[in-house]
Amino acid sequence: MDLLANGTLALAHGKVRLCRACDHMTGEVDHACRACTTDAGTRPAIRQLLVHDRPEGRPVLERADFHANRASMPAHLVNLAQSAPQRLLLSRTRACGISLGPLGLDANLVLDPRLGLHLTVLAAAAQRGEDPVMTLTENAAAHIVAYGAPVRRWGGMQLRYALHGCIPYDQHALAINATVCRIWCAVCWSTARTTR
Repeated sequence: MDLLANGTLALAHGKVRLCRACDHMTGEVDHACRACTTDAGTRPAIRQLLVHDRPEGRPVLERADFHANRASMPAHLVNLAQSAPQRLLLSRTRACGISLGPLGLDANLVLDPRLGLHLTVLAAAAQRGEDPVMTLTENAAAHIVAYGAPVRRWGGMQLRYALHGCIPYDQHALAINATVCRIWCAVCWSTARTTR
């Protein structure tokens, strides 16, 4: 709720596409629904969503966002991240996930798992009293780093990315990642059981 109160995240009406057969939200552009196999097409709709509007001129990734500060800067990853849209939709229709119903959104909307993963890393680090570091491949980073932008610097912590091949594999980094995996699995299992 702090992120809503300080304006980092917002509830806003947005134009989306819904599957004609199952009402799954396919996103902002017209493409085939991945939730069903009917090929029924999509229809336009306006829904209230959880969004993040990146401030004008603010980069998605900076040097300080990487854990291996002596490694060369992954320029292609930084450039790729900059192509993320100015407004990120953080609501998704899924069979399971962290419900956004308590925020007053539709009951079938859940938190985008790419943001949820960042929040899980921060929670694990806070629980252990250690610095949050997320280990991932460059390919995975290209798909999720934009979704971490709203929360990378939050609660007095700074989440940093450790890219495979550039990681100092000490006990600290391995312990944090093991804790994150356990917490994320517990969150997914708990959510799946309560949404069936």
